[in-house]
Amino acid sequence: MKLRKNIRLKEYDYKKSGYYFITICTHGMKNYFGEIVDNKVILNEKGLILKDIIEKYNENSLNVKNDYYQIMPNHLHIVIILIDDNKNSISSIVSGLKGKATRELRIKNLWQKSFYERVIRDEKEYNSIIKYINENPFRAKYQW
Repeated sequence: MKLRKNIRLKEYDYKKSGYYFITICTHGMKNYFGEIVDNKVILNEKGLILKDIIEKYNENSLNVKNDYYQIMPNHLHIVIILIDDNKNSISSIVSGLKGKATRELRIKNLWQKSFYERVIRDEKEYNSIIKYINENPFRAKYQW
């Protein structure tokens, strides 16, 4: 079996309060959530269900907030804020989100096994990430 490279920061506590930029891709990069039309994402029924799951997460959690997100046809960008040092790690939070979406959408193997994360260290980096998220529908069309 192929060994997976650990992309997490060594010695970093992923339960620590702060901002985290997360990207989760669908398995095989399948376009489950919609399409891009005129540089805008048009969500289909599955995309709208995912949007509802993300927005309800904010209502149901005291220590975790979804600050900003963009659902793309085959992946999700989301900035998650851990309010207080948390009992749950970013990995368990993402796992919960992926599991809920998989159950509600009833798609076996909806997501790739892992996810990309970046600890956001300051306001400049935060603003750069929000710009990246906002420009993602335009970039997706042209696939640099």
